[in-house]
Amino acid sequence: MKLAEEFRKIAGDIKIIAKDEEKEIYSHDIGDVPTIMSKTFFEIQPDFVVQPKSVDEIKQVLAFANEKKVPVIPRGAASWGFGGVIPTSAGIVIDLSPFRKILYLNKAQKTITVEAGARWSDIDIVAKKEGLCLMTYPSSKFSTVAGWIATGGYGINSFRYGHVIQHIVSMTVVTPSGESRKITPTDPDFMYFVSTEGEFGIIVEVNLKLRDVPPASYPHLFYFPGDDAAFEFIEKFVKSKDAEVIKPNVIRFLDENHLNNINELMHS
Repeated sequence: MKLAEEFRKIAGDIKIIAKDEEKEIYSHDIGDVPTIMSKTFFEIQPDFVVQPKSVDEIKQVLAFANEKKVPVIPRGAASWGFGGVIPTSAGIVIDLSPFRKILYLNKAQKTITVEAGARWSDIDIVAKKEGLCLMTYPSSKFSTVAGWIATGGYGINSFRYGHVIQHIVSMTVVTPSGESRKITPTDPDFMYFVSTEGEFGIIVEVNLKLRDVPPASYPHLFYFPGDDAAFEFIEKFVKSKDAEVIKPNVIRFLDENHLNNINELMHS
């Protein structure tokens, strides 16, 4: 009996994706695995995919995976591009992208509580209606909250406000054993769930700090004769008193190849 058929008997209302053509999208992320690698080194389709709607459903999937001793791959919007969500040993993909409710915004404390699959863009829209905005966010605002915490953490505004862990009030995680835990940055186990791509558990809920929407933000563009000159300027600037006064949110470097690629995409 196929693994998906076994799980379906106990799944209740959990959505299961088991057809090959429907699982195909889960064989890659925003990037593509070279064909020679996918054919030679590993299986890249999961046994099946689930789209849970509650923490209890996630626990049920993990209990089944433990019983059958199969790998579990948590997946958000798959915008990371480095292969972390590719099911190289088949197993069960837990697709958290529909698990995306914005649960509560506390305007007085400037915090917001969201589910794992909430998009940064949606959070920003809700926050700005209350005169608040994100401290920092990834270059893709359509990625998920838990996905970015589990993979990266440096992005837009990090130059000024730091890594995303500095803006996490608390997280609720489900460990591989099925235990649900609420943890804070002072918890000794906190870093097991940051930038570890779901190896030690699944982030299911996050409480984030927000900030007031600034009165204005002004972009500035500088041209340099070459990469070395640009890097030299950045290095000197970040160490200067000017950086302390101006307090830039982000410094972005674009070379000729990057600009050409952008122009091709915009005019294709």
